[in-house]
Amino acid sequence: MALAKIVIRTRQHLAALVPDGDVLLLEVLRYPYELRETGELDLPGRGEGAIAAAGITQAELDLATQLVATISKPFDPSAAEYRDTYRDDLMALVERKAAGRTSGPAAAPAAVPAPGGEVVDIVALLKRSLDEAKRAKA
Repeated sequence: MALAKIVIRTRQHLAALVPDGDVLLLEVLRYPYELRETGELDLPGRGEGAIAAAGITQAELDLATQLVATISKPFDPSAAEYRDTYRDDLMALVERKAAGRTSGPAAAPAAVPAPGGEVVDIVALLKRSLDEAKRAKA
């Protein structure tokens, strides 16, 4: 095993390079300041009363459970929605530069949301979403 310092984006990380058969695995490690004792965390308790103590009603819990069950689907990591778009964009840039073009289509600037806004009733939205999903399945 070897220890290494690597940079991901603009941040330095400590990593372990571990041989595993015919491959080398790179595991990103944590610095001590990144670790926290579980006792320091404000976690909800366990058991029957913990949910009520957190202010969650049984109706909200049932609604959330139904919504998750309605929108759940099998995970397919090869699906197009799980593509590495950063790599795709980078490879397109490399191909453009290799072809002698130094510029490509400019990316549109991200829309900045307007300050302020209205308060939305999330429970009503969840109920409406659940009703729509049930109608779509029927």
